[in-house]
Amino acid sequence: MNTKTSFSPVRGWIIWGIATLFVVYQLMMQNGFGAIAGNVQTDLGLSIAGMGMLSASFLIVYSLMQLPVGLILDRTDARWVLGLSAIACGLLVYVFAQMDSLWSALAIRACIGGAAAFAFTGAGVLARRWIRPTQFALAMGLIDMSFGLGAVIGDAGFSMYLEHGTWRTLLEQMSLVGIAIGVLS
Repeated sequence: MNTKTSFSPVRGWIIWGIATLFVVYQLMMQNGFGAIAGNVQTDLGLSIAGMGMLSASFLIVYSLMQLPVGLILDRTDARWVLGLSAIACGLLVYVFAQMDSLWSALAIRACIGGAAAFAFTGAGVLARRWIRPTQFALAMGLIDMSFGLGAVIGDAGFSMYLEHGTWRTLLEQMSLVGIAIGVLS
């Protein structure tokens, strides 16, 4: 097990902050789909049932990954795992923007859910390892608050972006955010 025993307050909060950015990003990618769904449906020629499957694919895989994610994070250097999963998430978001059929989009969105599954749990592990125990509850509360922030930015921000650009361009640009978070990790 990789645990941290001596705490550097500034370094710990920086590490925690970068991990929390991944949580915000993950929620943007999850909830922002609602804002772009109509455009995706039209562009890919999908039925309502196809859109339902596409929307659910993220959360189904995200949910199923929680147990393996916890086991992986408990047994590895969580900073590396979080960094790699953020990079994978960013790359998969880019690939999703290139999709042209239901089945390819479904597979990639499911993979995005798998990569994003590391965000919240990973941020919690890093908070436990790098933040003083007396500040752990504060760190976790802020991570939980970031869920709402990511959801609002994803939904409202994506909607505002669509007034000026396409969903594909938006996701291509958002892929760079995920990769940057991964590199920072």
